[in-house]
Amino acid sequence: MSAIQVRPAKPADRDAWDAFVAQRPEGDPLQGWAWAEAGQAVGEHWERRLAVGSDDRIRGVMQVYVRPTHLGRTIHYAPHGPVWEREAADSAEVLGRLLREGRRMGRAARGVVMKVDPRTRYGGGPDALGDRLDVESRLRGAGLKPAHFFLQAPTTRIVDLLDGGESLMSTFVPDARTRVRRAVKEGVQTELDRAGAPHVLDAFQELLVETSERQGFEIRRSREFIAALADQLAAQGDWFTVLARFEGRPIAGIIGPRTGDRAFYLYAASTRDPAMDRKRGGYAAMAALMRAHAEAGTRTLDLWGVREPGDESIDPSWQGFTSFKTRFGGRPLRHPRTFDVVLDPYWFRIRDWRERYLDARAARLSRAAAEPARDG
Repeated sequence: MSAIQVRPAKPADRDAWDAFVAQRPEGDPLQGWAWAEAGQAVGEHWERRLAVGSDDRIRGVMQVYVRPTHLGRTIHYAPHGPVWEREAADSAEVLGRLLREGRRMGRAARGVVMKVDPRTRYGGGPDALGDRLDVESRLRGAGLKPAHFFLQAPTTRIVDLLDGGESLMSTFVPDARTRVRRAVKEGVQTELDRAGAPHVLDAFQELLVETSERQGFEIRRSREFIAALADQLAAQGDWFTVLARFEGRPIAGIIGPRTGDRAFYLYAASTRDPAMDRKRGGYAAMAALMRAHAEAGTRTLDLWGVREPGDESIDPSWQGFTSFKTRFGGRPLRHPRTFDVVLDPYWFRIRDWRERYLDARAARLSRAAAEPARDG
């Protein structure tokens, strides 16, 4: 009998679960206990599984969102998971056990597919490429199929927070340093919230609605979800939100919680009132977030999605927020692609055909948009 066993996680496992995710260099909030708790608070269905050794020590975790779809079927997704001890001698067995449990669990729920997208180690460095390729090789070896779409940002940058002050500022591009200082001269003030204060969340939500209307994107997480997440993470000291204000009016904000010693730029919003443009509220908020994290002992900030120059795999519409984020420097990091665990071959083929069609259609539209206009 294998020394590795997989079982459902219980509330009593929370501290050990979070400690495991925090100490793993690829762990982030999406596999933290709080994320699923917040989802369940707004009516989502989540499942958690632990892989443990003979001493009951955690060797791997997998937190799965179960979404109902057509005809009583379900779609399963382990965001940025599973997380397991990749360097262990029996790491293949740990991963295999988690994936087998995912298949069993998914089929019992009439699932079509379970999607997984483990992260590259956030430390980056020269071994990051090898880590990504190793993860992809392991998933292929376990019989998983590369998905047609990424469900999360595949490319990001990791900023070393250093002292949070002048040493950090020296790593910014020159115009970012100028704009941070300009915000101070203009009288922009920042408010750090680590408690999930309702007035801060309300102000951020108003800015987020304004930003979504201006840029034409859908707000995927509700005010209720963010409040539930804030409650969960504030209780363990990992919630960080910064608002930038001018004369008391919120003009920009960032939600940037942490896992272990790593911070994550999850959500950002700002006003585009022309009168506020020169106040540089977004730069003030970013500098304040970085400083707060450095003072709290956080080592890095993940910018949570950028489009690197020449990367045709990333939507060109990312260029707008990328131009802001990359002004703060950081080391490029690319994550493994999304993989599919097929749960029902018949229904998966139907879904796969649809994804192929949508992928081809998106490629045609992208090519058409790139072609120069012709007269006549």
